[in-house]
Amino acid sequence: MGKMQGLAPSGVAVSTALDHQQQLQQQQLQQQQQQLQQPVVGYWLSDKKRKKLNFHVFAELCRSHGIQLVKIDLQRDLEQQGPFQVILHKLTDLLLEADQGNATSTNLVQRFQSYVDSHPETMLLDPLHAVRKLLDRCRSYDLIQELEICRLERAISTPAFVRLNTSDPEEMLELMRERHVTFPFVCKNIVAHGSASHEWCRGSVSALTAAGTESPAVASDDGSRNSSYIHEMAIVFGEAGLRDIRPPCVAQSFINHDGVLHKVFVIGDTFHVVERPSLKNFPAGKSDQKTIFFNSHDVSKAESASHLNARDESQTAEQRQQLSPQVVRRLVEGLRETLEMSLFGIDIIVDRESGHHAVIDINAFPGYDGVADFFPALLMHVQGLLQAHKPSDGVLTNQRLQTPNGQLEPPTTGELIQHHQAQPQQLQQAAACRDQDSASAAGLSALQLPRLSLPSRPHGRCGCTASRSSWPVENGGGSGASHLVPTKRRVHSVSVSPAAAADIGMVCHRVSLVGKGSNGR
Repeated sequence: MGKMQGLAPSGVAVSTALDHQQQLQQQQLQQQQQQLQQPVVGYWLSDKKRKKLNFHVFAELCRSHGIQLVKIDLQRDLEQQGPFQVILHKLTDLLLEADQGNATSTNLVQRFQSYVDSHPETMLLDPLHAVRKLLDRCRSYDLIQELEICRLERAISTPAFVRLNTSDPEEMLELMRERHVTFPFVCKNIVAHGSASHEWCRGSVSALTAAGTESPAVASDDGSRNSSYIHEMAIVFGEAGLRDIRPPCVAQSFINHDGVLHKVFVIGDTFHVVERPSLKNFPAGKSDQKTIFFNSHDVSKAESASHLNARDESQTAEQRQQLSPQVVRRLVEGLRETLEMSLFGIDIIVDRESGHHAVIDINAFPGYDGVADFFPALLMHVQGLLQAHKPSDGVLTNQRLQTPNGQLEPPTTGELIQHHQAQPQQLQQAAACRDQDSASAAGLSALQLPRLSLPSRPHGRCGCTASRSSWPVENGGGSGASHLVPTKRRVHSVSVSPAAAADIGMVCHRVSLVGKGSNGR
């Protein structure tokens, strides 16, 4: 009896250990079940892009909202890495290399497209066929000119441009006359994205050097000459400068715009406007000035300080032509519908003489520099897509949707934001925000902020909508900060609580009306 009593504590210990092990197994099972119920978002970005964006921050943000963000390895079978509800990517370099005949890139792109084609339930940001439209500058300029706001209303356009496939100056001049391209003009690579967009300039310098011609020299800020500089673009002022360029390239008439570039960053059904420095004004018409080669990053980055982007200090912000919110919104809506994309950027300048708006570039999945709340906005867009594609039982899992006969069933695209129905109280709050300051009513009437954005029609599986976008802005405080068209010197703030914003599926931003430009001028 004493022996049995002596064994009792040992038996209790064994029982406790078994209970603890069962609890651990149960917890692991619950975690696995939770993971199965969590949506999976795959992404592929180059290492450079991922580090530049600090994409690990987005991964943490997704994790805190119950979304698994998985880095895709294109070298491995995608079936073993998925299934994915959404895929984010920037495959522009691979697409370019594939189009140029690179066998490895072609294989990777085909493998990726094959996976997407076999999984119609996967939302792609953005479709490859749409991204390809923006790889060629001439094609993207043609898209702009086909928009209703350009074709019928002429509210915005692209500067006159022509594709140059010849190195003969006389033929170049004839092509320029046919397309109304005037001096000075900006010469750009046909390729609009990736490392290949730099090759034209390298080719130009190497070709001139091989021919025994002095390499084009560029004046540095200290006045020195640097012939080894890698140039991305060129400004050609006269016929003599035609010998400095190497086709194929795009020649686009230069428009004086007071050294201000407006970068529009689109994220789903919202967009942000960031002001950047740009090329200074040059005398109109033909001249004997030598060709200027430059890197656009050295001119149009937020911190850029170059003799090429020096502004006229005697000119105030109020004296410059201003960007129209209405024109930008309609342009974004038109492009989003035409491109069927939800992540892209637009570069706009405003003619200093006429105030006419001109698009000089469109980019797929840009850097979003200066957009402080890019990750929350991107998360909100992804959440909207996931919510719109929930199974009928209301539980979003990473198991593929199947019909009773076992076949994969593509989810309906429907109204992508229709599940984000606002509560009456939230709508009243948004309405109150719109009417908060009667003194700013005129300025806010065109912006219509904040409000619930609903799509007018969906676009398949691309994850974009044709809904009206807000005009998100930040209180401008420096070059590169998001800004609003200056109207008054007083600052008014309009905001919606993050909780309410999450419920109604809209990104919450402050709206500030400021009387100064982003540079404080």
